[in-house]
Amino acid sequence: KYVWDNTSYLNGNKTFLKYEVTPNLKSNDFVYKKLKFDTRHYIAISPKSNIILATRLFISRSTGKNARLFAIGGSGQNTFAHSDHALLNPVYRSEIMDNPEYPEYQYLFMNNFEYPVRGYHIAQKFGKHAMIFNLELRLPFLIYYFPAIKYFGQIFGTIFVDAGVTWDDNYPQFSDKSNWFDIDDHTGWIMSYGLGPRFYFFGVPWKLDYVWQYNPHEGTISSRSWYLSLGVDF
Repeated sequence: KYVWDNTSYLNGNKTFLKYEVTPNLKSNDFVYKKLKFDTRHYIAISPKSNIILATRLFISRSTGKNARLFAIGGSGQNTFAHSDHALLNPVYRSEIMDNPEYPEYQYLFMNNFEYPVRGYHIAQKFGKHAMIFNLELRLPFLIYYFPAIKYFGQIFGTIFVDAGVTWDDNYPQFSDKSNWFDIDDHTGWIMSYGLGPRFYFFGVPWKLDYVWQYNPHEGTISSRSWYLSLGVDF
């Protein structure tokens, strides 16, 4: 695994490249190659006002006799409360995690969950290849501390757009309408947009996101959903 990080409080780049291989040996239960690339860039639009534009690109692929599946979607495993009826995609659970053909996926650590594409189930899409794009505009919401509530720190706001795609053999074209319409199909595109505050409470970083699913060929395709989770970055 190679990591490059020159980030500061307001700007910089953070990138990692990870390659994993299990050779074809008799002692190995699985034979595969797995590659992950993640790059994040932070641009200070207004350093004085703490306004930051943050972008992220994630790409992964797996090959081999037992090629791994990458599952995209959701706000993350640190989600504490949400408006969905379930965090994990029921299709992924039935077709992959509970499928006797893939006994290893019943164990949580054997799954490759990748985040975020907010507004969707965890593992809404899954395949041997995956890609995620994230764009966030981060800006102050309330500059000063609440005078009467000492446990709150500064409150910031985030406006974001998420998009992701999975495929097995052929890359689904962004401009092809057929790659957007069936959300329950395990490959294809998903996209969302939203906003929400970021704040510290008792020293813990919290994120509250309000999200709408989006289809570039149809516009907004869902009612608002919300997610409360832990974390600082994407």
